[in-house]
Amino acid sequence: MKNIQEKIFDYINNNRAGFTLSKAQSELIPKTQLSKKLIENYLEESQNLFISEDNKTKEKKYTTRKSFFNNAEFLISPSSLELQKGILFSGHRFIPFYSEELFPTESFEITTEENEIIPVKNITFKLEDLYDYYSMLGAEGIIDNLTADNTENIGIIGNPGQKIKVSVFDFNNFYKKHSLNTKSYLKFTVKDWSTGKFTVSFTKKSQDNEELKYKWSETFEEGLIKTFEESGPYLEIPEQLALGFFNSNNSILKNPPCSIDEFIKNNEKIQIKFYDNNTILWYKEELNSISENNETPISISQGTIESLDAILEELGLIISSTEIESFIKDSLLSGNDTPTSILHKIFPESGITFKDKAQETAFYNHFEELWEGIITEQKTEQSADTNTASFRREILDNLENLYTQYYESGINSESLKNQTPEQNTLLKDIHSIREILSLLNSNKKDLDSDEVEKLDEIIFNRLKKLNESLEEYLASDQD
Repeated sequence: MKNIQEKIFDYINNNRAGFTLSKAQSELIPKTQLSKKLIENYLEESQNLFISEDNKTKEKKYTTRKSFFNNAEFLISPSSLELQKGILFSGHRFIPFYSEELFPTESFEITTEENEIIPVKNITFKLEDLYDYYSMLGAEGIIDNLTADNTENIGIIGNPGQKIKVSVFDFNNFYKKHSLNTKSYLKFTVKDWSTGKFTVSFTKKSQDNEELKYKWSETFEEGLIKTFEESGPYLEIPEQLALGFFNSNNSILKNPPCSIDEFIKNNEKIQIKFYDNNTILWYKEELNSISENNETPISISQGTIESLDAILEELGLIISSTEIESFIKDSLLSGNDTPTSILHKIFPESGITFKDKAQETAFYNHFEELWEGIITEQKTEQSADTNTASFRREILDNLENLYTQYYESGINSESLKNQTPEQNTLLKDIHSIREILSLLNSNKKDLDSDEVEKLDEIIFNRLKKLNESLEEYLASDQD
């Protein structure tokens, strides 16, 4: 049986030409039993839609990105390095012509006009040498793409001089067959935006199309500026580009005279900038009014950034994502929908000392992703969470007290950083309580009276043991 998200996804996918808000509400309410407001919220959050206003009725209108970008054409200019090695980096050069749910070399299918599939191969490069091909993905996008290529890349993203393994498209035969050089373009046509299917051909760079380039660039520039005015400097470049095309005349999706890379390189009003540790497109003349980071997104962080648990462990904190998930669920159940209150409960009053700004940004991104995921889950799943919620609250009350005592004691977190539950009684008892929280977080049914009685006894005994371990640990540290 399909859940609510699947039903809404199917509705979007089956209405390729787009639809109005009222039409979606009238057709989805019988299928999902959701209110009009919740349906609107789902549509607002969908990454498969563009939102606009109907010119005649002034009603909210949705356009599917698949229908908008299917059959669009765009150019990529292979670098001399790529021509020499017979390869093509995907990086940022296919955005925004595919769904953000896809990873290029892992998911794309590129075929030639002769219906030959372009193969993929692995190659080793210095991280810093990839900047020109990946920079517009932003820090988080670079991490996601390179770690999707090879899990071994996870631990070395912060070192620009480190060699990493990346997947590339093998264009060697294609380049040779068509005698491509630096005066040639690869021309791609989007066959399916949602699954990453493209066809590729080649075309030579024309020396007498400056007027066409100017008109195309002017139109796209207007679309981007409209995006800036509507959204400010808070979107990542892939989304800025997608909205830039949507806010332009869609005629620029056919026979483009230059690549997006060239447009940005040569544009006099717009350029790539760093804002709040993120890579964005913004007005060139406002360079000094936006806080800048002189490092490129390749030099992301000197600390761990790949997950909440990895960051928490590296910083020597005694909490994990399981406890954070529990606090979020408890807060939402009590009607508190602000993340700030949760952070105050689980961390020292002085805050967390991150390795650098990049790690701090990564932490809050992961936290926000967990928060939004739980909200979505509560919208789509009718979790019982009745008698289990009281058990969770009892545990969290104890943990809040534990955190307060632990942080106020002034214990050096480094003392726990390299220890395991087997080596430390306090960590062992925290891990024991964490297992129960994990069970409570995933429980989708009411417990019967026998189960409630057993769980009540288990929790009582484990919390008692945890508090004793904390007292012993604090006493031993003072000694």
